[in-house]
Amino acid sequence: MSERNPPLDAQRGALLGELSEAELLARLEAVLTSGTGPRLGALMHQFTIEALALMGASESAMARLRLLADTPAFVDAEWLERCPALDSLRTRPDFVAMVARARVRADAIWRMASSS
Repeated sequence: MSERNPPLDAQRGALLGELSEAELLARLEAVLTSGTGPRLGALMHQFTIEALALMGASESAMARLRLLADTPAFVDAEWLERCPALDSLRTRPDFVAMVARARVRADAIWRMASSS
């Protein structure tokens, strides 16, 4: 596996069956502890959640999504609403609440941008 882009390489490796769920999560932790900023960290979680959901690791994907949804830097409600990789998670009871939290933060940004 190449290491040109560790987060994307980890996602690819997991989806191709080259990495286990534990290995994927270990790679995420390695990236997060290397000093990424909050927005990049949120994106790394998104890549991991997509891979976990597509691997059938729904419980792990939801656990990561709960952490992400509580992160102030996470504002990507569109991703939650539209990403096909998350289809299996949308039936979960707390999914709608996570979308709502991200939407509130995203809308606040748009309001600030339009008032400038």
